[in-house]
Amino acid sequence: MNTEFEWLTGGGVTSSKGFLACGVAAGIKANRNDMAMVLSERPATAAGLFTSNRAAAAPVVVDRERVASGRCRGVVVNAGCANACTGPAGLRGRRGDGEDGGRGRPGCRSPRCW
Repeated sequence: MNTEFEWLTGGGVTSSKGFLACGVAAGIKANRNDMAMVLSERPATAAGLFTSNRAAAAPVVVDRERVASGRCRGVVVNAGCANACTGPAGLRGRRGDGEDGGRGRPGCRSPRCW
C-alpha cells in the first residue's frame, strides 16, 4: 500500500475525478454554510472512524451499521449539530433518513443510498 500523500495546491473534496459536492446554509449555524453533501458518481468504497465512547449518538450507531457494507454513494455532513442523547426516537429518525429509496438524492435510485 502506498502511504505517500501529495497535497494538492488549491485542492478540495471534488479534486478527485467523479466526485460532486455542495454546501448550503441550512440554519444550523447562523449566517454560514453548515451542511454539505458529497456524492460519488458511481458506487464507492466506504470506511469510517467512530468514537469508542459507549454513549454514541444515533448518527454514530446507524452510520457504523451502514459503513459495514463497505459501499457508499454519498454522505451528508453537518456542522454544529451532534444529534446526541436523543434515545430511541433519535435512532428511528436517523434510520428513516436512508429508507426512502433515494428519492430526492441526485443520481440515486437505490434503497442503499444514504
